[in-house]
Amino acid sequence: HVKKSRENESKRRGTAGRKGKGKEKGRGGAGSSAHQLAARLHRKGYSEHLSWLEAYLADEARDRTTDDEWEEMCIVPVSEHVAQTLEMEEFKSLLSTLGMQCPSDQEMYWRIPSSMSPDQLEQAMSAIRPGTSDPLESDVGALGN
Repeated sequence: HVKKSRENESKRRGTAGRKGKGKEKGRGGAGSSAHQLAARLHRKGYSEHLSWLEAYLADEARDRTTDDEWEEMCIVPVSEHVAQTLEMEEFKSLLSTLGMQCPSDQEMYWRIPSSMSPDQLEQAMSAIRPGTSDPLESDVGALGN
């Protein structure tokens, strides 16, 4: 039943995301902050994948500081290995907690919402950086507003 709930939530977020309102659902919560999820993934040996994601978010944040109109951006894995990692439940939870939109039935990739600001992308990058304090613990809501 948990999987079905996640699928329904994903569908809602996917639909809402196309309207630019998908960020307000499913952010954070005790014991599941982005920082904690990322730290767990680092300990499990996924630092390279998290660094790739951080660089991807950094590129998009830079683009958004120079562009007036932001578009939804697909998170396209660079290799099959990264694609497989993005399918892991813990990585999906991390992406969701960071404010990314999961693929809907018609979509293949996770997406950075068009409404996500460069500052919010910076917060997400900080949360997945190894060895940092938990920047989202008191500011999880900032990703969802």
